Parts: sequence; C-alpha cells; structure tokens
Amino acid sequence: MQPNDCWLIICCDGVWDVLSDVDAALLTHRCMTAGVAAITLRDEAFRLDSGDNISSIAIRLFFK
Repeated sequence: MQPNDCWLIICCDGVWDVLSDVDAALLTHRCMTAGVAAITLRDEAFRLDSGDNISSIAIRLFFK
C-alpha cells in the first residue's frame, strides 16, 4: 500500500471480468462512503453485463 491509496477494493471475478483496476479506482475515487463505492462497483459490473457472480466490498483508507 502507498500513502496516496484511498480505497481497498475486494470484488469477486464477476466485477473484475468487466472492470479493470483503473476503472474501479476511477469509479470509487468520487465516492464519499464505502457503501456507495461498493454499490457503484456492483452496479457498473451489472450494467456492463457481467456473466458471473457480482459482489464487492470497499474499505475507505485514511492515512496521516
């Protein structure tokens, strides 16, 4: 992990089949809460017609 990391994103392959790491980072960057970030990732994978299980967990990181 790096000091500038903002999120820890854990998703099943249904999300990663249709989203790249960069896509996920861009989607969560504008989210204010972990719940919104996880739902955003889930909804985007669904919108992109993922054919696999879709689940996501987002953890907001705060470094000093």
